[in-house]
Amino acid sequence: MLTNIMGVAVCKGGQSKGLMMEPKHFALNHQEANRSGTATFISEQGAREIELRGFQGALEGNYAQGVMTAFNRLGCVYAGAHRGLLTEILRNEWGYTGYVVTDMINGAEYMNWRDVTFAGGGGCLTENAYDSSIIGDPNSADNMKLIQKDTKFQQELKQMLKYDLYTFANSNTMNGVTSDTRVVRVHPWWETTLIAVNWVTGVLAVAACAWYVSSALSKKEKQ
Repeated sequence: MLTNIMGVAVCKGGQSKGLMMEPKHFALNHQEANRSGTATFISEQGAREIELRGFQGALEGNYAQGVMTAFNRLGCVYAGAHRGLLTEILRNEWGYTGYVVTDMINGAEYMNWRDVTFAGGGGCLTENAYDSSIIGDPNSADNMKLIQKDTKFQQELKQMLKYDLYTFANSNTMNGVTSDTRVVRVHPWWETTLIAVNWVTGVLAVAACAWYVSSALSKKEKQ
């Protein structure tokens, strides 16, 4: 309950400034080391009375506009694709209307975008495949062909986007935005310089490796 009360206060403060507050990691994230795939077993009563209660205040009151799921499994199901957690409890019972995002994707065979979306999640912190164990861009030609045939997935994705857009519309993201506003990507001088330095450093590193190998081979031939 202390976590619950503190979470509500922090999220209310951020929300009052137009920020999108995002507690994590939801839920039952019992350890930081080797947490990917850790299976957490706990009774529903224990989860509701202890750990879920810590999140409940901020999420049930919609003082938090976002929530990040955990790496671990709840029993044998990945937390970010657990329908009981994300749909039945978070959405249906608590009435949460914000967005849901996973923690960093580390392999589609573990964190699958389709499973995440069908469970009531949606956003993935990094790109991952639609239904393959090969990590890739969901917008790739092959994945887009699969998505175009999957009308049920499209419906679930549409619902997820509705939550996202509702959240953005009630945040500082909309400050100064009008009907004719256009988003323009601007590259500041320091970013261009940094990219150039990275390329030059990379080329020099490759050249140095080539020179080293060449020198080593020349010495070996002389010997």
